[in-house]
Amino acid sequence: MEDMDFQMYLVATGITDKKRQRALLLCQAGARVREIFRQLSDTGDDLETAVAKLNEYFEHQKHRLYEVYKFRQAAQENNESIDQYQTRLRSLAERCQFENMDFEIMLQIVLKGQKDHQADFESKRYGTLK
Repeated sequence: MEDMDFQMYLVATGITDKKRQRALLLCQAGARVREIFRQLSDTGDDLETAVAKLNEYFEHQKHRLYEVYKFRQAAQENNESIDQYQTRLRSLAERCQFENMDFEIMLQIVLKGQKDHQADFESKRYGTLK
């Protein structure tokens, strides 16, 4: 439910008590949002604080998703050694909050790195064209 829609709903129903407004928001938002909300700290007991904390949480998640996207798009450059690529990946991964950063870096190297090795592998796998 959009914030403006929710505010109109509160006006239409005449609910002015801040605690009731907050409870209604959490009820309408659904079980997953309530689960997230229970994990947040300093949520107060009014609607404004609850909305601010939820917005803060979801804004942070948007940034994290973008950082993971940038990490996943990072391919080894033609003039970049594997060590340089790994260092660049480590720098990108620090902002992604991966549970196992080393695994994610190794996976990324296998998927998007080692240009010299990929060409060598392809030629051995399929043979050379004559």
